[in-house]
Amino acid sequence: MKKQPLQSIFNIDFGSSKEHVKSVISTKNGILDTKSSDENILLYDNIKYAGYGTDYIIFVFGDDKLARTLLKFSIEKSELLNLYRDLRTKLNYKYFVTDKVYEFYEEPYDKNDLDGIKIQGIESGLIEYSAYWMFGEDSVCLEITSDLDVILCFENHKLIDLFIKNRLDKDLENM
Repeated sequence: MKKQPLQSIFNIDFGSSKEHVKSVISTKNGILDTKSSDENILLYDNIKYAGYGTDYIIFVFGDDKLARTLLKFSIEKSELLNLYRDLRTKLNYKYFVTDKVYEFYEEPYDKNDLDGIKIQGIESGLIEYSAYWMFGEDSVCLEITSDLDVILCFENHKLIDLFIKNRLDKDLENM
């Protein structure tokens, strides 16, 4: 398979409009959470990605241009590491094998522990898993949080910086 340039999920290009994202996600049976969405953020429920259910997917826009997509996956605690490993393998296959894979273990944990023990270490903040794929001003981040969530984030750094600047300017106006 030919390696793909970085886009957000479902072949949505960074810089796409909210209307374009809405039209693509409507074909995936996504349900827009209007209470959690605003002029710069669309939050969707009921979407599968790479064969896995998500708790939600957030699309972040800077000047009506897609800047970041963040997915939080629904998974049983016992399948947490399998999901992380499977997504990492699929991303390596789609893009390239990243050398930015990080696994940090603090005492009393180590990499030879069984997955059930590792999950306890993740939950206590003593084990960390993350992987990154860099594409110039775009990136993908996959991580397991201490809340035992698997998070996958696609980001265009220039556009997300614009979103942050606009949000900060708006906040400063309201001070």
